[in-house]
Amino acid sequence: DTALFSSTYFYTRLQEEILRSERYRHFFSLILVHLESKEAHSAQQQANELKRIGAELMLGLSRRTDTISLYRKRQMVIMLPETDPRGVQILLQRCQAMFPNNGRRLVCAALTYPNDASNIELVLNRLQEISENLFRGTDRARN
Repeated sequence: DTALFSSTYFYTRLQEEILRSERYRHFFSLILVHLESKEAHSAQQQANELKRIGAELMLGLSRRTDTISLYRKRQMVIMLPETDPRGVQILLQRCQAMFPNNGRRLVCAALTYPNDASNIELVLNRLQEISENLFRGTDRARN
């Protein structure tokens, strides 16, 4: 049905990835993708649009080790194992280039472990802060 995983699956994978990154001293990054729309859409239409975008991202950007999950209403999160800050910036640029503005807009923000947050609680807090800022439309969340 969709290439997107549930938020429950995301939290499980996040814990595993933090442990793996600590053990092997690797980076991993998260990209939070927020769908802004000029038109009012039902929750189901928004979910379907996110699923479609997620499928396009899977085909165009991701590796087999990446995980794309639903996060919140109008949001999904991409987990990128072994991706440092430079790598995530390249992916952010590619993501924005894939989806030119056509009545909807994707806004993406990223964080890298352990640079931006050094444990799971801080990762979750920072992700929540980014998410809320994207819903409010503030520039603090954007990269």
